[in-house]
Amino acid sequence: MNPHPVRTIGDLRLGNHATFLYQNEPEHRNVMTRFVRQGLERGEKVIYVADSHTPETVSNYLRSERVDVDSHLDRRRLVFLTSSETYLRRGVFDSERMRAMIVGEAERALAEGFAGLRGTGEMTWARGSPGGSEKLIEYERALSELAEKTHVLMVCQYDRSSFRPEFLLDILHIHPLVIVGTEVCENFYYIAPAELEDHYLPAARFRVCIENLLVRKRMEESVLRSMEQLRHSQKMEAVGKVAGGVAHDFRNLVTAIMQSAELLEEEFPPGDQRREDAQKILSAADRAAQLVTQLLAFGMRQELKPRMLDLNSVVGSLENMLKRVTGDKVELVLLLEPELGAVKADQSQLEQVLMNMVVNAREAMPDGGRLTVRTDNVTLEPGQCRGVPEARPGKFVRLSIADTGIGMGKDVLEQMFEPFFTTKQSGTGLGLSVAYGIIRQHGGWITVDSEPGRGTRFQIYLPAIGADRLSAARTS
Repeated sequence: MNPHPVRTIGDLRLGNHATFLYQNEPEHRNVMTRFVRQGLERGEKVIYVADSHTPETVSNYLRSERVDVDSHLDRRRLVFLTSSETYLRRGVFDSERMRAMIVGEAERALAEGFAGLRGTGEMTWARGSPGGSEKLIEYERALSELAEKTHVLMVCQYDRSSFRPEFLLDILHIHPLVIVGTEVCENFYYIAPAELEDHYLPAARFRVCIENLLVRKRMEESVLRSMEQLRHSQKMEAVGKVAGGVAHDFRNLVTAIMQSAELLEEEFPPGDQRREDAQKILSAADRAAQLVTQLLAFGMRQELKPRMLDLNSVVGSLENMLKRVTGDKVELVLLLEPELGAVKADQSQLEQVLMNMVVNAREAMPDGGRLTVRTDNVTLEPGQCRGVPEARPGKFVRLSIADTGIGMGKDVLEQMFEPFFTTKQSGTGLGLSVAYGIIRQHGGWITVDSEPGRGTRFQIYLPAIGADRLSAARTS
């Protein structure tokens, strides 16, 4: 499969080989207009081999989208050829001659200063060419490898109403990318040229079927995981909104209780039982206020005081406290990236997140173990964000907290960030939910890897704000 995900016409790149299977004129016009226009916009030389459509028809497609066709033709940025000038030159199809022609045109395009060669051909000529279908299959088989080796993007067009289904099935097997209607699909029915020789032998056909079954199963499992993660993310967001709203209203009630209790306390002298009762009310209200603060953090309703920070400095300033929290039985290891990017965050909130994570890690290692706190820079590509609803491409600073403790099962992992969920005998069950809310409010997210008996690793991603501003963060 392609190293870069291909989902739209705009995702096609030099080195790709695709087939376009269309069934009506609107589809053909839509895809070919975008395909040609995007090549011109990217500085590529575009060659269009016409057969069932005339060059003037395709030119009118482009003119309707305000493409200056005449200018591109004059400057040889856009070239129209016919099947008799290319595929059926001298009246017969010669795959070797066509491959040599593509290589020559690609070299010429680069020599002329173009970014590369983008070519597309209408293949309806193959219906009436003696032996054309068999030779065409051979040609298409070699084209994928040729496109990768040269600066060429090739799209071969097939009118689905003009060819037999069994022929189209062969065409499907030899193209790594397929355009169906206006959708670009990575083709898991694709059979690499090296494997195609034996494709029609029973053993080979059986192997391909098994491989396709496994690919489809993995795809379905990936989709199901993504759907489950999305549902969980939406549930957490909904719970956060409710918790934040309730906490906001509850805070007003707690404030009124505390003010009344303070007035009541002042009414009675020291030693009076009623004064002690008022102090108990104040103490309970104070604990309620702390609970409200945690709920507001989970619901992303806290007022932040962000500034540029060096996360290494934040971790380093807490090192002695972390050692006291973990105790003598746990080995604390800090692995901090020297050239770490800066983040924009509320330092006290990040300190709270780190302390919450470390406390959880310590309790997961009652007999001791190792706790590793690591920082590094990461750049995420679109394909790396799949399966994590909050993730997005870009540059991030990552804080990892890994322990060698008892680990967690799937049932715990699914609920661990929910407020008031806990596996401990005591505690509020808000530590991780608070961390979750704080990181989300900072525009980041948390991932967790854990298995029973194999420890747990939390990874916190925060948007990087540029290495050029790191020195300012360290100075501040």
